[in-house]
Amino acid sequence: MSQHIIKHINGGWAIKRRAASKATQVFDTQKTAIKHGRILARKQHCDLYIHRPDGRVRQKLSYLHQIHK
Repeated sequence: MSQHIIKHINGGWAIKRRAASKATQVFDTQKTAIKHGRILARKQHCDLYIHRPDGRVRQKLSYLHQIHK
């Protein structure tokens, strides 16, 4: 499983799980979406892909092997 920060069709930036039909959450700015996306990816121990407005991947953050104490 992975989470993606993508430009939302209605404006703003969305967190969307791979292969999901709907966004998990939508935010006004990419910065805010990334902040919340990191929290979600840490909790789910998954990868977070941050996309550019044109859809290309800008950055990949991996939380697959993070251990919470």
